[in-house]
Amino acid sequence: MLGVLRDAPDDAMASLSPQPRLDDITAAVAESVTSGVATDLEVRGFRREVGAGVELAAYRIVQEALTNVRRHAGASANASVRICYDTDWLVVEVDDDGRGEATSLSEVGAGQGIIGMRERVEIYGGAFTSGPRPGGGFAVRAVLPVACAIEEDPA
Repeated sequence: MLGVLRDAPDDAMASLSPQPRLDDITAAVAESVTSGVATDLEVRGFRREVGAGVELAAYRIVQEALTNVRRHAGASANASVRICYDTDWLVVEVDDDGRGEATSLSEVGAGQGIIGMRERVEIYGGAFTSGPRPGGGFAVRAVLPVACAIEEDPA
C-alpha cells in the first residue's frame, strides 16, 4: 500500500489532503490581496460548528467569487467578503466595486463559476443569488442551512 501511495501522481496525493474549511477563507482573502485586489474580510455572529460539506461549499464559493473579481472587475477593484453565522443559516457574501472590464485572466477557465456556486448551495437546500450591483460591481450571496450541515456529520 505504501508503494502505491509513494508512486501516486501529484493530483492523487492532493485528494488525500484535508479539504479547505471556513478558517481557510483568511488565506483566500490574503491571496486576493497579494494578487492586487484590496479585499476585506468580516465575520459576524457567533462562530459555530457546521458540517464539513457546508464549510467546503462556503470556502469554494468565496474562492470562486474572488477569482471572478480578479478576472472581471478591473485593476482598481475592491472586494469584500462577509461570513455571517446566524441561528439557522450560514451566509456568505462576496461583492466588489469593479467596472466589469476584461482582464488578462478573463479568458482563463471554462466559465462555469457561477453555475458551480449555485449548485454547491442547492445541494444543501440553500439560496443563491448573484448579479450586478446598483452603481457598479458584482455581488454573490449564498445562504446555507446550518441544521442540514450538522446532520451530515454524525458523531
